[in-house]
Amino acid sequence: MACRSPFGLPGLPAIVLLTMTACTTAADGDATTDPDPMATPDPASGERLIAQPPQGWQQTGGTNLGNLRRAEFRPEAEIAADPDSDWTRRITFESLSEEPLPDPIEFVELMNAGRDHACGTFSAHPTFAGEENGYPTAVYLLVCHEDRQTERSEITLMKTIRGNRHFYVITRALRGEPIPKDGVPDIEQAEIGGWALYLRSISVCDPDRPDAHPCPESPGT
Repeated sequence: MACRSPFGLPGLPAIVLLTMTACTTAADGDATTDPDPMATPDPASGERLIAQPPQGWQQTGGTNLGNLRRAEFRPEAEIAADPDSDWTRRITFESLSEEPLPDPIEFVELMNAGRDHACGTFSAHPTFAGEENGYPTAVYLLVCHEDRQTERSEITLMKTIRGNRHFYVITRALRGEPIPKDGVPDIEQAEIGGWALYLRSISVCDPDRPDAHPCPESPGT
């Protein structure tokens, strides 16, 4: 897995450098403490997303409608502390099957066009662009300094993967106090590094095409 160079990105936060470092670090930390991955198959093609929320996270929403499938998770401790509150930490998994499937980089850039208006100050930092397991993939760190609707900041690490039959979007996000225009996101380096390792542990495979897109071996095989 090769990371994008940080040079040429003015004002690049230290947390972006940390996510890029995690791209070349062996998957450990969050990734090794999660339960065994859950395979989500596509019955039409065999293609599947290998992903599972971390231990202690609970599904709080989902969609399975037409060409869109989506699942949302939050920490159980956060829900228990205030069941009626809006999310502070969230993980989402999405798959879309509408043709033509978008380019991973173009999807992120198009989806976030105009967010300067919604966020006051918004930045999108590419931390990886290339292939993972034979599929075009991109990872971006997105920083919204103050969302006009929630009046909170939002930091998101987003991974997009273009499969042969589906397009996958995985996000891990944190909301917090608004960030000053020239300020740095208030997030621990260990946490953002764990995010990067966690997203790195998520992949797409196809058991029908093991030479091009091999799937992890099942325990005991």
